Parts: sequence; structure tokens; C-alpha cells
Amino acid sequence: MIELYHEALALLEETFHSLAARIEPPEPRPLGPGFVYRYRTESLEAAVVQKLARVVSGLHACLVLLERGLVQELGAVQRMLDEFGEDIFFLCNPLVGGELTPLHEEYLRNFYKEEVDKHGNAFLSEQKRAQVPRKKIEAANARILAPYVNPSDGKEVFRSLSKALGGFVHGASPHIMELYGGDPARFHVAGMPARIPEFAESLWHYFHRAINIAGLVALALKDVAANERLLRFRRYFEARSGKNAEGDASSIVAGLKAPGGPQE
Repeated sequence: MIELYHEALALLEETFHSLAARIEPPEPRPLGPGFVYRYRTESLEAAVVQKLARVVSGLHACLVLLERGLVQELGAVQRMLDEFGEDIFFLCNPLVGGELTPLHEEYLRNFYKEEVDKHGNAFLSEQKRAQVPRKKIEAANARILAPYVNPSDGKEVFRSLSKALGGFVHGASPHIMELYGGDPARFHVAGMPARIPEFAESLWHYFHRAINIAGLVALALKDVAANERLLRFRRYFEARSGKNAEGDASSIVAGLKAPGGPQE
């Protein structure tokens, strides 16, 4: 499975660079004693390219952590990938025929706002960069999915995904205690090789989702050929792994809500 993930990541990285090249490149801008790169046009297109960069970079990090058995840190990166995927889905909607809303405009204002605004000095900066609450992004995405999933169920799915891995990010005790065990029992702070197969299996969903997300970005940037290439690879990825994510969305959610339904 890990070999297949490396193959998927090679395609995702190649596709990312071709998509990034479809918009104007960042330009150097003076900041403090040096310079930084920024996009001149603070657009939806540039935002989704930047978010996709974090998805591809995050998947690279996932494989490094997986191969070392650092599953706590892997869980934290997976939680980040959940959020990047939600953001891309939200930001691409106006680019593929959906409505540009005030929430999109608020998101972009905060996304592009600098962390510091005085000579690159964080202490002297008066910048107050807010962040659109995650629940608003989740609610907007649930409305986009409304033809397929009841909006209230959709919001609950996004909320559950957010909570499931949040403990790895914030260091909740139940998640930390997953480091403890063995004979003799101890904290395994240098990695847990025994759990690599388990996390390798769960990582399938993140690669499958990344292929779909990259395809959505390709459509948003009007690259039909890249989208078709990713669709072909998705079929190959599913066939090689013997898994797929097909199924009626409403039926899947109903199964999750049923007593004794899936716990993951």
C-alpha cells in the first residue's frame, strides 16, 4: 500500500505544479530587511493553489511519519488535511458554477492578511488577522452537498471529522495514552512500528480524497485534461488497493447514524 501512496503522490505533485503554472506566479515583495513572495491578485484561484500545496506537502509529511511509526504526529497532520480539504471544497464552489458569497470574501480577506505589518516585526505589528470560524465553512459545505445529503447531517459529518483527530493536535489525554503500552508498558515516544499497518490503511482515505480534491482544483482552473488524468488514476488507485469510496451519500450517513453503526 505504501508503494501505491508514493505513486499517487508523484502524480499529485506533478499535477500541482502544472495547475500552479496556470495562474500568475507570486512576485517578490519587500518586508523588513528582506523580501517575501506574494500573489499580486488575491484571488480564489491563487487561494486554492496555495491550499493544494499544503495538501501535497502534508501527504509527503504523512508518509515520512508513517514510515517512522510516529502515528500521533501523523494523526495531527491528517487533521490538518481534513481542514485543507474543506477549505478547497468551499473555495472552489464559485469557480465551478456556484455562488460567490460574502463568506468567501471574508475568508479571502483574512487568508491574505499579513501576520505582521511593521518592518516584519511581530512585536510592533498592529495587524489583527481574524479567521472565519470552522463551523461556518462546514455549514457552507453542507449546503453545497444539500442535493446529496441532508444539510444538518452534512454539518454533523464535517463536525465529527474535525473532532475525531483534534485530540492529536491539542494533546488530549485519551489520544496521548495511545502511546502507552507494551511489555513492559511504557510511553513509545520514538515511534510505534506495530501500528504502521493500521494507520497505513486509514491513510488510504486521505490519498483518495486528495486525488478528488486535485481534480476539483483542475476543474476550477479550467484544466479538463488534468481532471481526466486524475479520474483515470483514481480508478487505477482503487483497483490496485482493492478499495473504493462509492455509495449513495444519504445511505452512508444513515448507516453512520444507526445504533451499532461504524465507529470510524
